[in-house]
Amino acid sequence: MKFLPIVLMLILGLTISVWVFMVQAAKDLPDIYIDKIEIKPFQGTEFKDGAKAIMKCTVKRGNVPANAFHVAFYQGSKFIKEIRITPTQFTSGEIILSAGFNYDKNIFKYSCVADSRNTVSESNENNNKKEYTYLPITYINPDEVETVPIEVVGDISADSIMITEVSSFVEYYQVHCFYHYKGPELEKPIQASMSIKALNPSSFVISQTIKPKPDEYGIATFEFRDDHSIDEFSGKLKCIFDMPNTLKEYNESNNTAVFDKNNNIVPSGSYPHPIIIKPVILPDIKAMAFTLKRDTSFSDVITNIIPPGTFYCSWAWEGDPADAEWKISLYIDDKEVESKVITKAETLKRIGIVQFASKGYPGSTSSTRKAKCVVDPNNKIKERDETNNEKTITYQ
Repeated sequence: MKFLPIVLMLILGLTISVWVFMVQAAKDLPDIYIDKIEIKPFQGTEFKDGAKAIMKCTVKRGNVPANAFHVAFYQGSKFIKEIRITPTQFTSGEIILSAGFNYDKNIFKYSCVADSRNTVSESNENNNKKEYTYLPITYINPDEVETVPIEVVGDISADSIMITEVSSFVEYYQVHCFYHYKGPELEKPIQASMSIKALNPSSFVISQTIKPKPDEYGIATFEFRDDHSIDEFSGKLKCIFDMPNTLKEYNESNNTAVFDKNNNIVPSGSYPHPIIIKPVILPDIKAMAFTLKRDTSFSDVITNIIPPGTFYCSWAWEGDPADAEWKISLYIDDKEVESKVITKAETLKRIGIVQFASKGYPGSTSSTRKAKCVVDPNNKIKERDETNNEKTITYQ
Protein backbone atom coordinates (compact mmCIF):
# COMPACT_ATOMS: atom_id res chain seq x y z
CA MET A 1 0.00 0.00 0.00
CA LYS A 2 2.89 2.34 0.66
CA PHE A 3 3.70 2.30 -3.08
CA LEU A 4 0.11 3.21 -4.16
CA PRO A 5 0.60 7.01 -4.04
CA ILE A 6 3.74 6.65 -6.13
CA VAL A 7 1.87 4.53 -8.75
CA LEU A 8 -1.00 7.04 -8.91
CA MET A 9 1.43 9.90 -9.38
CA LEU A 10 3.16 8.06 -12.21
CA ILE A 11 -0.19 7.37 -13.94
CA LEU A 12 -1.25 11.01 -13.52
CA GLY A 13 2.07 12.27 -14.88
CA LEU A 14 1.83 9.96 -17.90
CA THR A 15 -1.75 11.12 -18.62
CA ILE A 16 -0.73 14.77 -18.49
CA SER A 17 2.23 14.09 -20.77
CA VAL A 18 0.00 12.36 -23.36
CA TRP A 19 -2.53 15.20 -23.18
CA VAL A 20 0.20 17.83 -23.63
CA PHE A 21 1.60 15.85 -26.55
CA MET A 22 -1.83 15.65 -28.19
CA VAL A 23 -2.46 19.39 -27.72
CA GLN A 24 0.96 20.21 -29.16
CA ALA A 25 0.35 17.86 -32.07
CA ALA A 26 -2.99 19.55 -32.78
CA LYS A 27 -1.27 22.93 -32.77
CA ASP A 28 1.17 21.63 -35.39
CA LEU A 29 -1.65 20.60 -37.75
CA PRO A 30 -3.10 22.92 -40.39
CA ASP A 31 -6.72 24.12 -40.29
CA ILE A 32 -8.36 24.55 -43.68
CA TYR A 33 -11.77 26.22 -43.82
CA ILE A 34 -14.16 28.12 -46.12
CA ASP A 35 -14.31 31.77 -45.09
CA LYS A 36 -16.83 33.16 -47.58
CA ILE A 37 -19.11 32.16 -50.48
CA GLU A 38 -20.41 34.50 -53.17
CA ILE A 39 -22.56 33.95 -56.25
CA LYS A 40 -23.17 36.38 -59.09
CA PRO A 41 -24.44 36.33 -62.70
CA PHE A 42 -21.85 35.66 -65.40
CA GLN A 43 -23.15 38.73 -67.26
CA GLY A 44 -25.21 41.68 -66.07
CA THR A 45 -26.57 42.22 -62.58
CA GLU A 46 -29.66 39.98 -62.50
CA PHE A 47 -29.91 36.21 -62.23
CA LYS A 48 -31.88 34.56 -65.04
CA ASP A 49 -33.15 31.01 -64.85
CA GLY A 50 -30.85 28.69 -66.81
CA ALA A 51 -28.23 31.38 -67.47
CA LYS A 52 -24.55 31.11 -66.59
CA ALA A 53 -23.51 32.16 -63.08
CA ILE A 54 -20.34 32.06 -60.96
CA MET A 55 -19.73 30.83 -57.42
CA LYS A 56 -16.67 32.12 -55.58
CA CYS A 57 -15.27 30.46 -52.46
CA THR A 58 -12.61 32.04 -50.26
CA VAL A 59 -10.45 29.32 -48.67
CA LYS A 60 -8.21 30.07 -45.68
CA ARG A 61 -5.99 28.19 -43.26
CA GLY A 62 -4.25 28.79 -39.96
CA ASN A 63 -0.53 29.43 -39.53
CA VAL A 64 0.50 25.87 -40.36
CA PRO A 65 1.02 25.07 -44.10
CA ALA A 66 -1.07 22.30 -45.64
CA ASN A 67 -0.33 19.62 -48.19
CA ALA A 68 -2.31 19.43 -51.42
CA PHE A 69 -6.08 19.14 -51.02
CA HIS A 70 -9.32 19.53 -53.01
CA VAL A 71 -12.22 21.99 -52.76
CA ALA A 72 -15.68 20.93 -53.95
CA PHE A 73 -18.54 23.19 -55.11
CA TYR A 74 -22.23 22.28 -54.74
CA GLN A 75 -25.48 23.81 -55.99
CA GLY A 76 -27.97 22.39 -53.54
CA SER A 77 -27.11 18.68 -53.54
CA LYS A 78 -25.77 18.86 -57.10
CA PHE A 79 -21.99 18.55 -57.48
CA ILE A 80 -20.55 21.34 -59.66
CA LYS A 81 -16.79 21.03 -59.63
CA GLU A 82 -13.73 20.02 -57.63
CA ILE A 83 -10.43 21.97 -57.70
CA ARG A 84 -7.03 20.71 -56.48
CA ILE A 85 -4.91 23.17 -54.47
CA THR A 86 -1.16 22.65 -54.13
CA PRO A 87 1.03 24.06 -51.32
CA THR A 88 2.66 26.53 -53.74
CA GLN A 89 -0.79 27.96 -54.59
CA PHE A 90 -1.63 28.31 -50.91
CA THR A 91 1.50 29.96 -49.51
CA SER A 92 -0.36 33.14 -48.46
CA GLY A 93 -2.88 31.16 -46.46
CA GLU A 94 -5.80 32.46 -48.54
CA ILE A 95 -7.06 31.69 -52.05
CA ILE A 96 -10.25 32.55 -53.96
CA LEU A 97 -11.63 29.83 -56.24
CA SER A 98 -14.39 30.11 -58.86
CA ALA A 99 -16.73 27.64 -60.53
CA GLY A 100 -19.34 28.22 -63.20
CA PHE A 101 -22.85 26.79 -63.07
CA ASN A 102 -26.30 27.25 -64.58
CA TYR A 103 -28.56 29.28 -62.28
CA ASP A 104 -31.72 27.51 -61.13
CA LYS A 105 -34.38 29.74 -59.61
CA ASN A 106 -35.64 26.82 -57.51
CA ILE A 107 -32.30 26.19 -55.75
CA PHE A 108 -31.33 28.55 -52.93
CA LYS A 109 -28.54 26.63 -51.13
CA TYR A 110 -24.91 26.70 -52.21
CA SER A 111 -21.93 25.18 -50.44
CA CYS A 112 -18.17 24.71 -50.64
CA VAL A 113 -16.21 21.91 -48.95
CA ALA A 114 -12.50 22.26 -48.21
CA ASP A 115 -10.40 19.09 -48.16
CA SER A 116 -13.35 17.34 -49.79
CA ARG A 117 -11.41 14.08 -50.10
CA ASN A 118 -10.24 14.25 -46.46
CA THR A 119 -6.56 13.87 -47.35
CA VAL A 120 -5.21 16.44 -44.86
CA SER A 121 -5.05 15.85 -41.10
CA GLU A 122 -6.32 19.03 -39.47
CA SER A 123 -6.57 20.53 -36.02
CA ASN A 124 -10.29 21.08 -36.67
CA GLU A 125 -12.18 18.76 -38.99
CA ASN A 126 -15.58 20.35 -38.32
CA ASN A 127 -15.21 23.63 -40.21
CA ASN A 128 -14.46 22.39 -43.73
CA LYS A 129 -17.94 23.05 -45.10
CA LYS A 130 -19.75 26.35 -45.45
CA GLU A 131 -23.26 26.93 -46.81
CA TYR A 132 -24.69 30.06 -48.42
CA THR A 133 -28.36 30.81 -48.99
CA TYR A 134 -29.30 33.15 -51.84
CA LEU A 135 -32.83 34.52 -51.48
CA PRO A 136 -33.64 36.79 -54.43
CA ILE A 137 -36.40 39.40 -54.53
CA THR A 138 -39.20 37.68 -56.41
CA TYR A 139 -42.55 38.64 -57.84
CA ILE A 140 -44.87 36.00 -56.40
CA ASN A 141 -48.47 35.35 -55.67
CA PRO A 142 -48.80 35.27 -51.87
CA ASP A 143 -51.68 32.81 -52.18
CA GLU A 144 -49.26 30.26 -53.61
CA VAL A 145 -46.79 30.47 -50.71
CA GLU A 146 -46.73 27.34 -48.62
CA THR A 147 -47.37 28.23 -45.00
CA VAL A 148 -45.03 26.40 -42.64
CA PRO A 149 -45.35 27.84 -39.12
CA ILE A 150 -42.11 28.67 -37.35
CA GLU A 151 -42.34 27.73 -33.71
CA VAL A 152 -41.15 31.08 -32.38
CA VAL A 153 -43.07 33.53 -30.26
CA GLY A 154 -42.07 37.02 -31.39
CA ASP A 155 -43.59 40.04 -33.10
CA ILE A 156 -42.87 42.02 -36.25
CA SER A 157 -44.68 45.32 -36.59
CA ALA A 158 -45.07 47.48 -39.70
CA ASP A 159 -44.36 51.02 -38.54
CA SER A 160 -44.70 53.31 -41.55
CA ILE A 161 -44.04 53.72 -45.27
CA MET A 162 -41.88 56.19 -47.15
CA ILE A 163 -41.98 56.58 -50.96
CA THR A 164 -39.08 58.11 -52.87
CA GLU A 165 -39.65 59.45 -56.36
CA VAL A 166 -36.26 58.69 -57.84
CA SER A 167 -37.05 60.18 -61.24
CA SER A 168 -40.40 61.72 -62.14
CA PHE A 169 -39.46 61.61 -65.82
CA VAL A 170 -39.69 57.82 -65.94
CA GLU A 171 -42.00 57.42 -62.92
CA TYR A 172 -39.49 55.28 -61.04
CA TYR A 173 -40.25 54.77 -57.35
CA GLN A 174 -38.70 53.20 -54.30
CA VAL A 175 -40.96 52.14 -51.43
CA HIS A 176 -39.32 51.84 -48.00
CA CYS A 177 -41.25 49.71 -45.51
CA PHE A 178 -40.06 50.27 -41.94
CA TYR A 179 -40.44 47.42 -39.45
CA HIS A 180 -39.51 46.54 -35.87
CA TYR A 181 -38.89 42.93 -34.91
CA LYS A 182 -39.02 41.84 -31.27
CA GLY A 183 -38.20 38.26 -30.45
CA PRO A 184 -35.48 35.60 -30.50
CA GLU A 185 -33.10 34.79 -33.35
CA LEU A 186 -34.95 33.47 -36.41
CA GLU A 187 -33.80 30.23 -38.00
CA LYS A 188 -35.71 30.89 -41.23
CA PRO A 189 -36.46 34.09 -43.16
CA ILE A 190 -39.95 35.56 -43.33
CA GLN A 191 -41.72 37.39 -46.11
CA ALA A 192 -42.11 41.14 -46.60
CA SER A 193 -44.53 42.38 -49.24
CA MET A 194 -45.64 45.62 -50.85
CA SER A 195 -49.07 45.70 -52.46
CA ILE A 196 -51.02 48.21 -54.51
CA LYS A 197 -54.75 47.57 -54.75
CA ALA A 198 -57.69 49.37 -56.33
CA LEU A 199 -55.47 51.69 -58.38
CA ASN A 200 -56.15 50.52 -61.92
CA PRO A 201 -54.34 49.33 -63.85
CA SER A 202 -51.70 49.17 -61.11
CA SER A 203 -52.73 46.29 -58.85
CA PHE A 204 -49.89 43.99 -57.92
CA VAL A 205 -47.85 42.48 -55.10
CA ILE A 206 -44.05 42.45 -54.83
CA SER A 207 -42.41 40.24 -52.21
CA GLN A 208 -38.97 39.57 -50.80
CA THR A 209 -37.58 37.65 -47.86
CA ILE A 210 -36.00 39.20 -44.77
CA LYS A 211 -34.36 37.75 -41.68
CA PRO A 212 -34.45 40.42 -38.98
CA LYS A 213 -32.27 40.18 -35.91
CA PRO A 214 -33.65 40.43 -32.35
CA ASP A 215 -34.93 43.96 -31.59
CA GLU A 216 -34.04 45.13 -35.11
CA TYR A 217 -35.36 48.36 -36.61
CA GLY A 218 -35.10 47.73 -40.34
CA ILE A 219 -36.22 48.61 -43.85
CA ALA A 220 -37.54 46.46 -46.68
CA THR A 221 -37.10 48.38 -49.95
CA PHE A 222 -39.06 47.73 -53.14
CA GLU A 223 -38.57 49.30 -56.58
CA PHE A 224 -41.08 49.69 -59.42
CA ARG A 225 -42.22 51.94 -62.24
CA ASP A 226 -45.71 53.40 -62.42
CA ASP A 227 -47.36 56.39 -64.09
CA HIS A 228 -49.37 57.41 -61.00
CA SER A 229 -48.24 60.22 -58.72
CA ILE A 230 -47.15 59.71 -55.11
CA ASP A 231 -50.38 61.31 -53.84
CA GLU A 232 -52.44 58.70 -55.72
CA PHE A 233 -50.76 55.89 -53.76
CA SER A 234 -52.11 57.30 -50.48
CA GLY A 235 -54.44 54.80 -48.82
CA LYS A 236 -53.92 52.22 -51.58
CA LEU A 237 -50.29 51.14 -51.11
CA LYS A 238 -49.55 48.80 -48.22
CA CYS A 239 -46.54 47.12 -46.63
CA ILE A 240 -47.31 43.73 -45.13
CA PHE A 241 -44.91 41.62 -43.09
CA ASP A 242 -45.21 37.86 -42.63
CA MET A 243 -48.23 37.79 -44.94
CA PRO A 244 -48.43 33.96 -45.18
CA ASN A 245 -48.25 33.86 -41.33
CA THR A 246 -45.14 31.69 -41.09
CA LEU A 247 -44.07 33.41 -37.87
CA LYS A 248 -45.84 32.58 -34.65
CA GLU A 249 -46.52 36.02 -33.13
CA TYR A 250 -48.08 37.28 -29.96
CA ASN A 251 -49.61 40.18 -31.91
CA GLU A 252 -50.94 39.51 -35.42
CA SER A 253 -52.74 42.85 -35.78
CA ASN A 254 -49.75 45.14 -36.40
CA ASN A 255 -48.22 43.51 -39.50
CA THR A 256 -49.63 46.01 -42.02
CA ALA A 257 -48.92 49.70 -42.68
CA VAL A 258 -50.83 51.87 -45.17
CA PHE A 259 -49.11 54.72 -47.00
CA ASP A 260 -50.17 58.23 -45.97
CA LYS A 261 -49.09 61.05 -48.31
CA ASN A 262 -49.12 63.46 -45.35
CA ASN A 263 -46.57 61.39 -43.43
CA ASN A 264 -44.02 60.50 -46.12
CA ILE A 265 -40.92 60.74 -43.90
CA VAL A 266 -38.46 58.49 -42.09
CA PRO A 267 -40.09 57.49 -38.78
CA SER A 268 -38.55 58.70 -35.56
CA GLY A 269 -36.58 56.39 -33.27
CA SER A 270 -33.88 53.89 -34.15
CA TYR A 271 -34.75 53.39 -37.81
CA PRO A 272 -31.91 53.79 -40.33
CA HIS A 273 -32.26 56.23 -43.19
CA PRO A 274 -33.06 54.47 -46.47
CA ILE A 275 -30.43 54.25 -49.19
CA ILE A 276 -31.72 55.86 -52.37
CA ILE A 277 -30.46 53.97 -55.41
CA LYS A 278 -30.56 56.05 -58.58
CA PRO A 279 -31.66 53.90 -61.54
CA VAL A 280 -30.17 54.05 -64.99
CA ILE A 281 -32.08 56.68 -66.97
CA LEU A 282 -32.32 55.76 -70.63
CA PRO A 283 -31.55 58.48 -73.18
CA ASP A 284 -34.03 59.86 -75.69
CA ILE A 285 -33.42 61.05 -79.26
CA LYS A 286 -36.04 63.32 -80.81
CA ALA A 287 -36.61 64.32 -84.40
CA MET A 288 -37.30 68.02 -83.81
CA ALA A 289 -38.02 69.50 -87.26
CA PHE A 290 -37.95 68.45 -90.93
CA THR A 291 -38.06 70.92 -93.82
CA LEU A 292 -37.17 71.12 -97.52
CA LYS A 293 -35.49 74.12 -99.12
CA ARG A 294 -36.49 73.87 -102.76
CA ASP A 295 -34.23 74.38 -105.74
CA THR A 296 -35.27 77.78 -107.21
CA SER A 297 -35.15 76.37 -110.72
CA PHE A 298 -37.86 73.83 -109.95
CA SER A 299 -41.19 74.46 -111.69
CA ASP A 300 -44.42 73.92 -109.77
CA VAL A 301 -46.02 72.82 -113.04
CA ILE A 302 -44.48 69.36 -112.55
CA THR A 303 -46.86 67.24 -110.50
CA ASN A 304 -46.51 64.05 -108.47
CA ILE A 305 -42.87 64.73 -107.65
CA ILE A 306 -41.00 65.56 -104.46
CA PRO A 307 -39.13 68.74 -105.42
CA PRO A 308 -35.34 68.85 -105.71
CA GLY A 309 -33.46 70.86 -103.14
CA THR A 310 -32.07 70.24 -99.64
CA PHE A 311 -33.76 68.48 -96.71
CA TYR A 312 -32.90 69.72 -93.21
CA CYS A 313 -33.54 67.35 -90.30
CA SER A 314 -32.82 68.63 -86.77
CA TRP A 315 -32.44 66.33 -83.76
CA ALA A 316 -32.02 66.62 -79.97
CA TRP A 317 -30.48 64.21 -77.44
CA GLU A 318 -31.56 63.97 -73.78
CA GLY A 319 -29.96 61.82 -71.09
CA ASP A 320 -26.55 60.25 -70.57
CA PRO A 321 -24.02 60.41 -73.46
CA ALA A 322 -24.22 57.79 -76.19
CA ASP A 323 -22.10 54.67 -75.87
CA ALA A 324 -22.29 53.95 -79.61
CA GLU A 325 -22.71 55.63 -82.98
CA TRP A 326 -26.19 55.92 -84.48
CA LYS A 327 -27.66 57.25 -87.71
CA ILE A 328 -30.35 59.47 -89.22
CA SER A 329 -32.07 58.33 -92.40
CA LEU A 330 -34.12 59.91 -95.18
CA TYR A 331 -37.10 57.89 -96.38
CA ILE A 332 -39.08 58.54 -99.55
CA ASP A 333 -42.44 56.78 -99.61
CA ASP A 334 -41.26 54.58 -96.68
CA LYS A 335 -38.10 53.51 -98.51
CA GLU A 336 -34.71 54.43 -97.06
CA VAL A 337 -32.73 56.35 -99.69
CA GLU A 338 -29.90 57.89 -97.69
CA SER A 339 -28.46 57.92 -94.15
CA LYS A 340 -25.77 59.70 -92.16
CA VAL A 341 -23.88 58.44 -89.10
CA ILE A 342 -23.86 60.52 -85.88
CA THR A 343 -20.69 59.95 -83.89
CA LYS A 344 -20.39 59.86 -80.10
CA ALA A 345 -18.55 63.19 -80.24
CA GLU A 346 -21.42 64.77 -82.20
CA THR A 347 -23.91 63.40 -79.70
CA LEU A 348 -22.18 65.31 -76.89
CA LYS A 349 -23.38 68.53 -78.53
CA ARG A 350 -26.96 67.42 -77.66
CA ILE A 351 -28.46 69.03 -80.81
CA GLY A 352 -27.67 68.95 -84.50
CA ILE A 353 -28.91 69.34 -88.08
CA VAL A 354 -28.38 66.84 -90.88
CA GLN A 355 -28.73 67.75 -94.57
CA PHE A 356 -29.90 65.44 -97.33
CA ALA A 357 -29.92 66.40 -101.00
CA SER A 358 -33.31 65.99 -102.67
CA LYS A 359 -32.72 64.89 -106.25
CA GLY A 360 -36.36 65.27 -107.15
CA TYR A 361 -38.19 62.02 -106.67
CA PRO A 362 -40.89 61.26 -109.28
CA GLY A 363 -43.94 59.44 -108.01
CA SER A 364 -46.03 56.46 -108.96
CA THR A 365 -49.72 56.50 -109.73
CA SER A 366 -50.44 57.62 -106.16
CA SER A 367 -51.17 61.32 -105.76
CA THR A 368 -49.80 61.48 -102.16
CA ARG A 369 -46.04 61.46 -101.60
CA LYS A 370 -44.09 61.31 -98.32
CA ALA A 371 -40.60 62.32 -97.27
CA LYS A 372 -39.59 61.23 -93.77
CA CYS A 373 -36.65 61.91 -91.44
CA VAL A 374 -36.03 59.10 -88.91
CA VAL A 375 -33.48 59.18 -86.07
CA ASP A 376 -31.98 55.82 -85.03
CA PRO A 377 -34.12 53.83 -87.52
CA ASN A 378 -32.42 50.52 -86.67
CA ASN A 379 -32.96 51.00 -82.88
CA LYS A 380 -29.26 50.84 -82.07
CA ILE A 381 -29.80 53.13 -79.07
CA LYS A 382 -32.13 51.87 -76.35
CA GLU A 383 -34.42 54.82 -75.56
CA ARG A 384 -37.04 55.60 -72.96
CA ASP A 385 -39.35 56.93 -75.70
CA GLU A 386 -39.34 55.34 -79.15
CA THR A 387 -42.39 57.28 -80.41
CA ASN A 388 -40.73 60.64 -81.20
CA ASN A 389 -38.07 59.48 -83.64
CA GLU A 390 -39.51 60.73 -86.94
CA LYS A 391 -40.91 63.73 -88.79
CA THR A 392 -42.84 63.59 -92.09
CA ILE A 393 -43.55 65.96 -94.99
CA THR A 394 -46.50 65.07 -97.22
CA TYR A 395 -46.86 66.17 -100.84
CA GLN A 396 -50.17 66.02 -102.74
